Amino acid sequence: MKKSFLLIGMLLFYSAFAITKRHDRTDKQYLDKASSFKQVCKLAKAGDATLIGKQWLITAAHVANSFKGRLNSLTIELAGKQYKADKIFIHPKWVDMGPHDIALIHLSTPVSGVTPVAIYKKTDEKGKNILLVGHGDTRTGQGGEWITDFTLRAATNIVDEADEKFIMMSFTEPPGGTYLEGVSGRGDSGGPAFIEANKKIYIAGVSSVGEDGKNGPATYGAKDYYTRVSKHTDWINKILATKVIAESEKPKRNESVKDTIPGTAAGKRMKSYIDA
Repeated sequence: MKKSFLLIGMLLFYSAFAITKRHDRTDKQYLDKASSFKQVCKLAKAGDATLIGKQWLITAAHVANSFKGRLNSLTIELAGKQYKADKIFIHPKWVDMGPHDIALIHLSTPVSGVTPVAIYKKTDEKGKNILLVGHGDTRTGQGGEWITDFTLRAATNIVDEADEKFIMMSFTEPPGGTYLEGVSGRGDSGGPAFIEANKKIYIAGVSSVGEDGKNGPATYGAKDYYTRVSKHTDWINKILATKVIAESEKPKRNESVKDTIPGTAAGKRMKSYIDA
């Protein structure tokens, strides 16, 4: 895309908007398409996230940022089990309404019964078939009232453009477009764009912002921008390698660092250094 982000910022709305769909397809087709994606979960009403490791979720920075200072209020459900988050990592270059809209959330316990999704590392996304998955509100590309049911749907599309920060898909009106054409809508922020390769699903994008279509947000002609995961793999890998210390493992306020040192020979030497 040969636009500065400043220009994009004037044209786009944040897609705290669920999957919108073709008016000539049934809702059941979009629901059925999503049924196998157990890795996608809701983050309360703020948006969605995707499991990329036994204790790691990937989402949008603007979604994760809404939980700063109140992370203990966030309960995540995956495969019918509930999990708590204990740490948020927001991309250091992200600013509100800006690019690098990506974040990682660490869970306090490993997820069982769900296979994490791999990161898409190649940079050949342009022209690829894509799967957009999310909970939240839905409607057709013609516009009209939003339907809120917090139900997972999936749509297909094709990557039109890819740059250093985003992959972009447009919402093509029938008879054009893919069979289950759609884009993200209200409630899908942070949700995934999947690419299938060698019978395996990879996450290639994170729902960030969108440009209105001819009948408003997420209607025919709309453009959907997802943070490009392949351009953020170095940062993702660095965070995934981080030793996360949960709040419960940190020293209590009335407990000195010295009190947490074990009573081994090496520990005793360390205490003597601290005393000195």
